[in-house]
Amino acid sequence: MNEKNFLAAFTIGLIASTTEEYLFRGIILVTLLRLFWRSTKQSTRILFPAIISSVLFGLEHFLNLYSQNFSLTTIQVCQTMAMGFLFASLFIRTKNLLFPIICHFGIDFVVTAFWGVQNTNNASFGGAVSVAILYIMIGFIILRV
Repeated sequence: MNEKNFLAAFTIGLIASTTEEYLFRGIILVTLLRLFWRSTKQSTRILFPAIISSVLFGLEHFLNLYSQNFSLTTIQVCQTMAMGFLFASLFIRTKNLLFPIICHFGIDFVVTAFWGVQNTNNASFGGAVSVAILYIMIGFIILRV
């Protein structure tokens, strides 16, 4: 980690965590939870909104095609879908936007501080899938579904 990565990590972490969490959990997830709240099935009432908002969160990262290649962006999209499920689970369990913001900031900060903004050499689909599975498992543990 160097000073340049630290500053970038702090800036990216702060901006991404607050804006993305407000949009995808604070607006989209809350709206979906309200739309599905009358459902008698827990999978429909909680999981559908969490999954839909997570998929939208991941797909939004295709905007990174402006600054990185397609394969790295696709890996990032898959991983951020799972990460979105973790953040949605935190929000649903705590009913507080601060927890997913802090978690989002932490993940973005650590990844950017140690590996930089763009790391095309070490990106592997297998590693991303492993991390994505971990995020999803933690999300289900948090939700206790």
